[in-house]
Amino acid sequence: MDPDHLPRSPRPPPVLIEEVVADRKSYPPAAPFSLPSLTRDLEIRYTAPSLAAPQKVRFRYRLEGRDEDWVDAATRRQAFYNDLAPGDYRFHVIACNSDGACNESDATVGFKVLPTFYQTRWFLALCLGATACFAWAGYRWRLHRVTARLERRHRDRLAERTRIARDLHDSLLGDMAGVAMQLSAASRRAETAGAAANAADTTLAGLLAGLGAQVQQALTEARRSVTAMRNPPDEPSALADRLAESAERTFAGSGIEVDVEQSGTPREYPESVEAEVLRIATEAMTNARQHAGCRKVEIACAYGRRHLQVRVRDDGRGFDPHEQTPTGHWGLVGMRERSAAIGARLAITSSPGAGTEVLLAVPASAWRRPG
Repeated sequence: MDPDHLPRSPRPPPVLIEEVVADRKSYPPAAPFSLPSLTRDLEIRYTAPSLAAPQKVRFRYRLEGRDEDWVDAATRRQAFYNDLAPGDYRFHVIACNSDGACNESDATVGFKVLPTFYQTRWFLALCLGATACFAWAGYRWRLHRVTARLERRHRDRLAERTRIARDLHDSLLGDMAGVAMQLSAASRRAETAGAAANAADTTLAGLLAGLGAQVQQALTEARRSVTAMRNPPDEPSALADRLAESAERTFAGSGIEVDVEQSGTPREYPESVEAEVLRIATEAMTNARQHAGCRKVEIACAYGRRHLQVRVRDDGRGFDPHEQTPTGHWGLVGMRERSAAIGARLAITSSPGAGTEVLLAVPASAWRRPG
């Protein structure tokens, strides 16, 4: 024998699968078979008969459905797997002799791991359906709670509006009615006495009559406000028309020239927002009549793409906005609070001798969207 030229065996050993053991139970590998659900331990035993150095035979295997590539098992003759998922599998194994010659045809065995009930498609569909039902029930429960809370808040607000209306009716309206009656009586007495008196008495009678008419108008508007608080109107008039009506009432008999104009495309705001805008503008008009000593007041209602602007400007004596508000006068404070409540921006520009301008800007987010 020439040690430099040892003979090599080009013929690989045949390979065969001997047995499949799943959870200590043996299965014949002759034909495809099924393993029970929840199979934990799987052992596949294989061999390759060889008369020349059988201890040097090497193996490679792969389990379709689990292994992505071939596993080099060296001389080990078992393959082990744990906790296989339900599905179809096929095991492949090849052998190589001590000279590195590997067989081209591998030994295979196919089997199936059965699913348990919670691994089936119908159970998954049932779980998805139950989850959807629970989600829908949770949504309905949440919607019911939110609706109940909104209804409760609405009832509370309605009760508060009713209480305020009742208090106004029992206190303010009664006092105003008493003042109107006394002015009416004083006017009649002045007219009776003025028949034989001088022109000064006649002027006093006219003044008393004018005051009585103004108080009567204020009483009518107060009653209308109380009625609106108890039963808000469904279709209020346009904001510009309401500003004009408020200006007419505020400056009646004052001799102050009033100019009201509207520009832009009118947009519908919620009634609560328009009511606050009207109150702020009316307060600015009242301040102009009582404190400005003006001759002309300009009121503008401008609708823009991003906001609504309401401007009240007078040519009166003006004031310093930075001075502290006198005790008991809450007009400016109330205007700022009302504008903040509706998310609007309020700017008051004034200086002594230069008149006063009140500018209210309501953002587009407060517009009432159709539908």
